[in-house]
Amino acid sequence: MEKNTHKQETLKIHLHDQTYTLNEFCKLYDLSYATAYRYYQQKGLRDSKLFDALVKQKYSNVSVLGKSFSSLKSASRYFQVPYTTFLRKHKNGTLQDYLAKHNRHFKENSQ
Repeated sequence: MEKNTHKQETLKIHLHDQTYTLNEFCKLYDLSYATAYRYYQQKGLRDSKLFDALVKQKYSNVSVLGKSFSSLKSASRYFQVPYTTFLRKHKNGTLQDYLAKHNRHFKENSQ
């Protein structure tokens, strides 16, 4: 009996001076592996371009503190919070508390 010697290529993503497998990347940012794989293989998107496309697809037309944004990226710019920090806080449900402590726009909207 012959062993299957075909080894599947590990797909790598480089983002913010870190390297992830496609699977790690999707789990870390709560993104669909199937969509990420399709964008990687069929559209040829890599690294930050892949990340931006996946996030845009997942979070289009969002509301943060009652203000509408076309994307989470535009919301992070408005609130002057680094994009990856904004995503992490949004995902784990601590964005409002973070903005209350660190952002003048939040204070303006609260009054």
